[in-house]
Amino acid sequence: MHNGFARSTGQTGGGDEKDAAVNRFARGGSAGDQGHRPAKDRAAAGLEDRSNTNASLLGIAGRIGRHFNFADLELSFVMATDTSTTIKLDESNFDREINSEKPVLVDFWAEWCGPCKLIAPLLDEIAREKADAVKVAKVNVDENQSLSFKYNIRAIPSLLFFKNGQLRDQVTGMTSKRDLLNRLEALA
Repeated sequence: MHNGFARSTGQTGGGDEKDAAVNRFARGGSAGDQGHRPAKDRAAAGLEDRSNTNASLLGIAGRIGRHFNFADLELSFVMATDTSTTIKLDESNFDREINSEKPVLVDFWAEWCGPCKLIAPLLDEIAREKADAVKVAKVNVDENQSLSFKYNIRAIPSLLFFKNGQLRDQVTGMTSKRDLLNRLEALA
């Protein structure tokens, strides 16, 4: 380890350039500092033109890290998971929850599924915005294989739309929030 960066064996030149840039920024220097050195001193220090880009990036990252106000960061995507009104379904409560006069949107998903993670914030938004008119529920297919088999779930995410306990519509894969809302309104 050198200055907090791991070096791989056999690496030449590039590591020295990065180390020199890190050292310069640690002392409060900037990418422009190398312009004040003679060319032979820059070469001896391993600071060729190529390092200018790396040094600039390191400088920007350092300035952002020091001066970034995390209180101003909008974290609605994190808050959505905390304030979600989605219902977790399993074999024990599935039939009871889908037997509703409200339309019920059931998301069959898995933790390892990338598209499932992409659509989850949309479902959380719908659950919050339409809590009085719609139920949004989730079924983890890995934990509830019998439900997946019962509803012939072959791909995820699979979104099933129920009204009064009856399956009325189904979407497999990604879709837009507008499409989901239109399908829910059609069931109302």
